[in-house]
Amino acid sequence: MELILPIINNIGLLALAALVYTATPRTNDGINPLARALILGLGLGCTSAAVMLVPIPFAPGVFYDSRGGPLLMSGILGGPVAAIVTAIPPILMRASIGGIGMIPGIVGILTASACSIVAWWILRHRKVDHVFLPLIAYAATAALISLPATLLIADKDLAWSLLAQFAPIVILVNVASVTVLGLIISVETR
Repeated sequence: MELILPIINNIGLLALAALVYTATPRTNDGINPLARALILGLGLGCTSAAVMLVPIPFAPGVFYDSRGGPLLMSGILGGPVAAIVTAIPPILMRASIGGIGMIPGIVGILTASACSIVAWWILRHRKVDHVFLPLIAYAATAALISLPATLLIADKDLAWSLLAQFAPIVILVNVASVTVLGLIISVETR
């Protein structure tokens, strides 16, 4: 039960990210594309930082949350500028929290932002007919890519223990957050 409530709260907070996306004017509404990317990035970044207020604790100073959802969707929804801007609020939040997981957490945020930019580039060059399965694969892949950041914890025994014990939960939360956010946005934009 210790893990269930924060996971549910985190996924619930992702509705804010969907609201940010649907409330942000589109370029065909006359908004400058750069202004749209900045607004979207700031909104998704603040949402990503907000979910960090309801962490899933793993060890003292080490926690996880669904911040990856808005981070991983930012580039897809708003391009590279949005992805970069989205990373700023959660980096500042993670730095202010501190703890032994601070550096791995910041590296994880940067990794998610980079994955989002790569996903944006791929989607610009390839047509994806069905979104659901590629979205799940993307979220799982991004989680796997970011997990090695845990090894930046100075206590290597703790780092390996955390990886072994919590990797499945991290992957599950990442997939759930991206999928829920993607589905909410999909429904909202229809």
